[in-house]
Amino acid sequence: MVIGVGVDFAMHIAYASRAAERAGHAPGAAAVEGLRSVGRPVAVGALTTATAFVILAFSQNSQLRQFGVVASVVVVAAFVVSLLLVPILVAGRSAIESAELTEP
Repeated sequence: MVIGVGVDFAMHIAYASRAAERAGHAPGAAAVEGLRSVGRPVAVGALTTATAFVILAFSQNSQLRQFGVVASVVVVAAFVVSLLLVPILVAGRSAIESAELTEP
């Protein structure tokens, strides 16, 4: 379940970056524009999801406590990885695709 949430963060950022590229931005600029357009909403989503899971850390049940802590840490980690890695991968992929198209 938590991995699915992390994948959603990456998908939102990747889609926004690719949309910016289709709108005419260069690959690096498209990655920045993608983050600019959806970075804040994705951050709010990550914060609210992590907060919802961390509330479970105050449960009387030890399994729920552990799940709450682990899930909130994984959500934050997935957000950070999405924020740092996805724009680099999208820009790199776009640069490789454009280089392949220009080769004879």
